[in-house]
Amino acid sequence: MEAADPERIAHTVGSFPQDRRPHLWSGVGLAACYAGGASDAELDRLRAHAGPYWHHLAQGAAFAAEARRRGGHVPEHTHRGVLHLVGVDTATAAGWTAAAERRLRGDGTLEDYLAWRDMISGSALASR
Repeated sequence: MEAADPERIAHTVGSFPQDRRPHLWSGVGLAACYAGGASDAELDRLRAHAGPYWHHLAQGAAFAAEARRRGGHVPEHTHRGVLHLVGVDTATAAGWTAAAERRLRGDGTLEDYLAWRDMISGSALASR
């Protein structure tokens, strides 16, 4: 709904309760890197607006990198998005996602999914 406008995105995410914001920033990172549409400057502003939720934004971007890698085509906007939002290349970010997946129980529960997201977010924080 907010297209690639970082200020509108940040305003919309900020209007939700704090416990929802990590999930929303993750989705923003996924959308920005999977679908694209943002300029380099917009990506940089988006990362700045994520503030303390940056690692959730990075987790979503890393997931987009792995989804594109598994699909067999990583477009330029995904490479740029991951570099600007996460600060690493797509291969590294995709690798975090795959490594986290290997450590899961694989039972398909919400707990497993949230643990997977936390592992990826932790990899992003460690890379800072």
